[in-house]
Amino acid sequence: MKTLKPVLIGILVIVILIGGWWLWNKTQSSEPASELNIETQCEFKEMIFYYLDTCSWCQKVKNEGTIGKIEELGVKVNQVNAKLGPINYEFQGVPTFVINEKVYSGYRTFEELKELLDCQ
Repeated sequence: MKTLKPVLIGILVIVILIGGWWLWNKTQSSEPASELNIETQCEFKEMIFYYLDTCSWCQKVKNEGTIGKIEELGVKVNQVNAKLGPINYEFQGVPTFVINEKVYSGYRTFEELKELLDCQ
């Protein structure tokens, strides 16, 4: 019985170490694509987002994290307060997105913008 106890403790330590190593490797490989530098390819690499601070739909775009998600795809988003400018395109209201010289006025989801940017 005396020799069995140290053997069991040794096996238990080895199992714990292997389990910890496995968990650590699993968490390292499940990082988001942006942290692994895997970049989705988008046809268009830049867009303009016209907004107003008082616009509830503009705030919805920001609060949903849409702009950050688009930037994670490798697209540069120029955010322009329509009250301050500069305004280089004609549009009637905000939010407005300009992609490839085309103006899209009104609220758009991340998925809609991703499609307009022609991302794979």
